[in-house]
Amino acid sequence: MPIMDAFSIDLKFFSDKMYAKYSKAKLSPILDFIKLCLEHEKWIELTTLLVPKYLDEEQIRNIAKFIKTELGAYIPWHISRFFPYYKTTDLHPTSQNIVELAYQIGKEEGLYYVYAGNIKSEHENTRCPNCNNIVIERDRYFIKSLNMNKDRCGFCNYKIEGVFDV
Repeated sequence: MPIMDAFSIDLKFFSDKMYAKYSKAKLSPILDFIKLCLEHEKWIELTTLLVPKYLDEEQIRNIAKFIKTELGAYIPWHISRFFPYYKTTDLHPTSQNIVELAYQIGKEEGLYYVYAGNIKSEHENTRCPNCNNIVIERDRYFIKSLNMNKDRCGFCNYKIEGVFDV
């Protein structure tokens, strides 16, 4: 903890059964570590790979609820499109509809920053939770425009949570 400022953490499932079956792990140590990072005032961002047949709508909603109630609405959640590779070539890529559903669930549950990854989407931008204007416009990994004054929305001056070097 003393040498790390930020963590990007994969939250693959929200089910002990799924973690045991596919990752040979347990859910609770992962959730505990995420909370520990916040207790040490570290910046965290969570990523969930939307693997068809492995992750259902209930788990997606439970992840969003966990983020909002246990961590904070400002914690970024990256929902990423899955592509078959290696031992999962029997599966199909995640559909655009599932990515959109996961995004909508995150927003319905009150998360401020939900991002769609591995797919071209309007949901790769950062919007101000207060005025809904785009404060960071992205094209995949490239920033196209930045509408911020230091850590504040350039439109309404609302504080945008994050670590910024502007």
